[in-house]
Amino acid sequence: MTNEELSLCHLYVRIPSANDFPSLNLAQSVMVICYELFNASDAVTGPPSRVAPAGDLERMFEHMEKTLMDVGFLNPKQPKSMMRSLRNLFKRIPMDEREVRILQGIWSQVDWHTRRKEKK
Repeated sequence: MTNEELSLCHLYVRIPSANDFPSLNLAQSVMVICYELFNASDAVTGPPSRVAPAGDLERMFEHMEKTLMDVGFLNPKQPKSMMRSLRNLFKRIPMDEREVRILQGIWSQVDWHTRRKEKK
């Protein structure tokens, strides 16, 4: 584009290119920009999910600790050490509200199954 054409632009976009071929034609540039916009859109990633609130995570961790204690997974004398590791594991990727509800459902199902076995 000429300097005069560039002066009419309100927004500039730089597309990195190889030193041997430092410019793209307009059709190539439009294609690259459209591709990047499509990849950034909800069509590819799906609608953005809400990260679960800290309170929901805390309740899930408390429920997990109680359940793991009930089934004998945690050492009753030192449950916090293993729980710290489990918290770190689950916090590596921020969970959304749906994922926290799924985990709560798993703990509830384990609780139900454990109580059912105790009654027999």
